[in-house]
Amino acid sequence: MQTMKELMYKEEKDIVKEALNNTLRHANANNVSVIFRKDANTLKNTLLICDDGTGFDPKKVDSNLHHGIKIINSRALLMNGQCKISSDNEIGTEIKIEWE
Repeated sequence: MQTMKELMYKEEKDIVKEALNNTLRHANANNVSVIFRKDANTLKNTLLICDDGTGFDPKKVDSNLHHGIKIINSRALLMNGQCKISSDNEIGTEIKIEWE
């Protein structure tokens, strides 16, 4: 049986994997950054994945055809976290997951 720490690590890893796959498939990005932060005072964790690709409108993505955003959101919820995705054609995409 896996520990909670192992389960959380798996969800974090799978979120990064899905985000990187989406970047490779759709973004035409030159750069991708993955940043993990843990605030020692608040115990808040932040996973930030950013690219400089073509961007998209998250509200217009058909989740029946493209499952990546839905998968990322579901994994964030499994971690009792929140997912915020912002994207723009000029600056690329930022996925921010926060949890405690």
